[in-house]
Parts: sequence; structure tokens; C-alpha cells
Amino acid sequence: MTVADRRRREREARRNHLLDAAEHVFLERGYDEVTVDDIAAEAEVAKGTLYLYFKNKHDLLMDLLHRRRRPILQAFGEAQADAKNGLDLVGRLIRAQQTSLAGDPSEFRRLFLRHLVEGPPHEMTPAFENHAKHIERIINTYLNAIERGQGDGSIRTDLDPMMITTQIWGGVIGSLVLAQHSDRIAARFGRPIDKDEYAESLVELILRSIQAEKATGSPAEEEA
Repeated sequence: MTVADRRRREREARRNHLLDAAEHVFLERGYDEVTVDDIAAEAEVAKGTLYLYFKNKHDLLMDLLHRRRRPILQAFGEAQADAKNGLDLVGRLIRAQQTSLAGDPSEFRRLFLRHLVEGPPHEMTPAFENHAKHIERIINTYLNAIERGQGDGSIRTDLDPMMITTQIWGGVIGSLVLAQHSDRIAARFGRPIDKDEYAESLVELILRSIQAEKATGSPAEEEA
């Protein structure tokens, strides 16, 4: 290992240590209640050291979101390896994203949803740009799957690929809201909500709505 390689590894390890500290205090106390001083104290470093790696607290949040979402693309790659057509691939992608999102602690879901609602910061930073590019890759993977399905005859050609992509993305993200408030929703409607059943029902609903008419059987049967 060269000196440069060792320094890169040390810098990455320090960066991840700071992210671990930020995630711990964000989840424990909430994003708004935490200061950069709190994060530095949790990481047992000087505040100046933290600023060598991150511009501000929002920068830390963007890198946390990016770090937690990176496994989605790996799961997407695995899904593409076995998909038999575009419709099948869309279903696999949705399930892969649902599985990834399901592992988020509730406070992290709130942070993620808040970020989506508030939109980009006034000042762009490398951390935000990296996160935005990651989201763009996820969306493009869905878009390519839909275009593949339209090409192989498994997905309706009268649908706009980008429109469907954004609707799928919104539907999957919306499932976060249900997961966040499932107890309250269950109390309102007088019956429990099975999160796994809801997730699979969403997949089935999306696939049935985009499936080409000439395709036979249910989307679940098509995937079998």
C-alpha cells in the first residue's frame, strides 16, 4: 500500500466515523435539536476537524442519505441480472427499493421525507450534488426498465416512460409515509395494516396498470 493509498483510507475512515456520530445524535435527538458542536463531541473531535470534511450540518445529512441509499443501486444491478423482460424488471426494482427503505429507523425516514419536501439547499455543496446524482441514477434505472418493457412488448407503449417513472418513485416513497404512520392509519380505519402485504399490493397495482394488454396472466405469474 502506498502512502497516498493509506492516507485515502484514513481519510475515508475518519469521514465515516463522523457520519456515524452524526447519525447517532440525529436519530437520538432529532435533526433540529443537534448542533455541529454536538456531533463533534459525539465523535470526540474538535469542531474544526469536522469542518475539514463537511461544510455544515446539512452537508452531513446529505452524506448520510447518500450512504444509506448506495446499496439500492447494488440491489438494482442484481435485479437486472435475472429479469426476463421490462415488466418483470420494474417489479424487481420496486421490491429492491422497498426492502432498502424498510430498514430505515423512523427518525431517518422523517429526515428523508423532510429533505424531499424542502428540496435542495440554497447553496449547492458536493455532498448534495453526490446525493442528487445518486437519485438520478435510481430514476434512470426505472426509466430504462420501462423503455425496455415497451420495446419487448411487456409494458404499454401508450404510457410516457418518464411520467410512469416519477409515479412509481412517488408511490414507493409514499409507502414510507404509511410505514411511518401505520398505527394511526390502522386506528382510523379499524383494522391493522400488514406492511409486507401493503408493499406487495403496491407492486401488483403498479405492474397491472402498466402491463401490455397482450401479456397474459397476472404480473406475479409473469414473474414466476
